[in-house]
Amino acid sequence: GGTSAGRASTSRNDNKGTSKNALAMSLPVVLMESHATRKRRKKAQSWYRRNWKFILLLSSLLAVFRYMDDFSVVDIKDKYPAGLHKDYANIDGLPDLTSEFVEPWCFYGKKGKCSCKDPMEAESRLFKSYWAKAHQFNKKQALEKGKSADVLFLGDSVMEGWNGKSYGHSSPRVHDVPAIFKKLFTRDGGGQWEGLALGISGDTSPNLLWRIQNGELPTTHTPSIIWLLIGTNDFGNTWCSAEIVVIGILRVVEELRLRIPDSTIVVNGLLPRTFNRKGYVARGRKRGMIRRASPAMPSLWDDIEAVNDELKRYCQNHEKVEYFETKVFFKDASVDEDHLKIDKKLMADFLHPTAKGYKLWGEDMNTTLSKLIPRP
Repeated sequence: GGTSAGRASTSRNDNKGTSKNALAMSLPVVLMESHATRKRRKKAQSWYRRNWKFILLLSSLLAVFRYMDDFSVVDIKDKYPAGLHKDYANIDGLPDLTSEFVEPWCFYGKKGKCSCKDPMEAESRLFKSYWAKAHQFNKKQALEKGKSADVLFLGDSVMEGWNGKSYGHSSPRVHDVPAIFKKLFTRDGGGQWEGLALGISGDTSPNLLWRIQNGELPTTHTPSIIWLLIGTNDFGNTWCSAEIVVIGILRVVEELRLRIPDSTIVVNGLLPRTFNRKGYVARGRKRGMIRRASPAMPSLWDDIEAVNDELKRYCQNHEKVEYFETKVFFKDASVDEDHLKIDKKLMADFLHPTAKGYKLWGEDMNTTLSKLIPRP
C-alpha cells in the first residue's frame, strides 16, 4: 500500500512539473524576458512616450509627400515614348485600314490590365442592362429627332452628358447641361441649327461602331454634320496603345463615310484628361497610401497628342472630313507642357466637362459649325 501511495505521489509531482512547463511555454514572451531585455523595452517605451508628437508629425509629412507632385519622378512613358509605327493619314478607305501586325497592342506598362479589342471589329455591350437601355433610347431619338437634325453628335459619356445622362440614367453631374445644349444647338432655344446628341458612357470605338451599324443613325434624313468624339475610353478603360486608338477612331470615320457620304464629318480631337491629382496633363499619378485604392497611373498626354496629330493629318488629306480641337479646358493653354493644367472648374474630375466646361466647348464648336453649315 505504501509503495503504491509513493508511486501515486511521484506521479502527481511529475504531472505538476509537466503542467508548469506547459504553462511556461504558453506564457507571452514578455513575461519570460530577461532583466536586460525588460530594461531595453522600458527604455524604448519611455523614448516613444517622450517623442510621440515628433513621430506623428514625421508620419504625416511622409504621407503628404507621397501625394505631392515630384517633377523628378521618371514616368514609364519617358522610357517608351508615344508614337505610331505606320502612317494612316493617307489611307484610301477601309481596305487600307488594318490592325494586323500592330505592335504594341496595349498601352505600355498596362499589359496586365489591357482588355483592348480589335478596333476593326464592332462590339456591343448588350449584356449590360444600362447599355441596352441607353442604346434603345438613342435608336428612338435617331428615328424621331433625326428627321430634322442638322448636326448629329456621336460619342461616349461626354456626348451622353449633353442629354443630362450617364449610363442611360439622369445624372446630377450633368443636370444643367441639357439647358446649355438647347440654347446652343436647338432653334427653339435660340440656336442656329438643330442638334441631336447620341452617346453612351464608357463606350470605346468598337462599341460606337456597333451602335451606328445597329440603328443609331437617321434613316430618312442626312445631317449636314456628324460630330464625332470617341477614343478616350480606349485608353483609360481598355488600355489600348495609341496606334490601336487611331485605328479604332478611323474605323468609325470610314464607316460613317460609307453610310452617309453626303454628310461632313467633324473629328473632335481627344479632350485633355489626366490621373494627376493636381490636373497636370503631362504627369501621371504616384501610388497612394493604399495601393489598391489609389494605384500609380501613367500620363496619357503624349499618346493623346500622337492620336490627335494623326487624326488632324488624316482630315487634311480627305474630303468632307474636318478636324476640330479645343483648348478651353486648360487653365492656361500658353504655358509649356510641364505646367499645362486642366482647369478644375471646367473638368472637375479631369475627364468629364462641368456645365461651365460644356458651355465653353459648345461655343467653340459653334464657331466651327458656322463655317461649315451654309446660312439659309
